[in-house]
Amino acid sequence: KKDILKALHRYETAKILDVDTAKPNIERIIRGLTSNVSNGDISSLMLLASIYLNGEGVEIDRQKAVDLYIQAAAKGSQEAKNKLFELGEIE
Repeated sequence: KKDILKALHRYETAKILDVDTAKPNIERIIRGLTSNVSNGDISSLMLLASIYLNGEGVEIDRQKAVDLYIQAAAKGSQEAKNKLFELGEIE
């Protein structure tokens, strides 16, 4: 998990500086987060959903983001439920 946070920090720094290394870092972050998701990590689900919803280093994929928020909500995340409400996916 520490490596993912380190990678995220590097990505954010690269994005701020508009450095070409941002894309490889986001790919590494996504791989790490996906691995954490398979272990049931809700925070990783939320971060992945945000990355896809906002197109942070990837093409915007609203449906993928919604699917990830649904998974997080099913695991009990109130934040995910709130986000789904904001997106008009639940009432």
